[in-house]
Amino acid sequence: MVKKKSTKLKSPAGLALILGVIVLALVIIFATQGQTALFISPKLPSAPTLQTAADLIVTDLSWKWAPGLKAFVITVTVKNQGGTDAFGFITGLADTVNINLVTGKSTPIGTCTLTVARGKTGTCVFNYPVPPRLPFGVTATADSDKRIKESNENNNELSLLVTFCGDGLRMIPNSQGVNEECDDGNSLNTDQCTNSCTRTFCGDGIVQNLNWEGLSEECDDSKTVSGDGCSSQCLQEICGNNRIDFDEECDGTDLPRSCQDSGFDTGTLSCDSSCKYDYSQCSGITTNQTPQQP
Repeated sequence: MVKKKSTKLKSPAGLALILGVIVLALVIIFATQGQTALFISPKLPSAPTLQTAADLIVTDLSWKWAPGLKAFVITVTVKNQGGTDAFGFITGLADTVNINLVTGKSTPIGTCTLTVARGKTGTCVFNYPVPPRLPFGVTATADSDKRIKESNENNNELSLLVTFCGDGLRMIPNSQGVNEECDDGNSLNTDQCTNSCTRTFCGDGIVQNLNWEGLSEECDDSKTVSGDGCSSQCLQEICGNNRIDFDEECDGTDLPRSCQDSGFDTGTLSCDSSCKYDYSQCSGITTNQTPQQP
């Protein structure tokens, strides 16, 4: 007798187990094929793309005066902070204060060609003769002709106002870091302002025609005392200058006394060559008064 196969359905638990196995298999298949099923967690953000363009910036703009060249030597430093090297780009320098009257634009100072690898720096050096107006300002532009494709096209410039002692504009401080007391625009030490932009005074060791204090100096021995040949007011202490100086009784026509002041009746008091009173021309002695001779 042949037994019939049972057509009884499997239990619900068994069906759930089978369904779970099928879902797991589908997940594995989709994952290995780079696809995402609707029931899989959302895809995580991808890592940021590495920078592949150059990025040129001017990191430093400095200057110094070169007496031998009679020019300002200006150094421009450019850095490539991008992801690729930058080959053969132009860096320009212009005076942004002394405007070209014809074009109405900045006055070009010069250009140079640089090649800067990524993460590295390059420098350009420019010589700029004394401009027509001081102080002046300069602007350096990396890749001024826009031949390099950059990740940021808006950070290529750096400007500097060049101020210094002698430009005629008092600055506190100037671009050299000096706090100026004055600035008369010249290199003289014999007026009211020295060539180091400090105020002149009696006692600074330099004879000024008119110092900052308003004194016309005849001498300056760096001291502030009288009796050593140069007074505390920077006037010469010499006999014969028609001015009574230290330890003098008189000097030429500077006679604060007369024969009568000295106890004589008449006469003319004079001053000798050693700046002492000369009573030789005084006569007559006032009763009960003794002549006041040294």
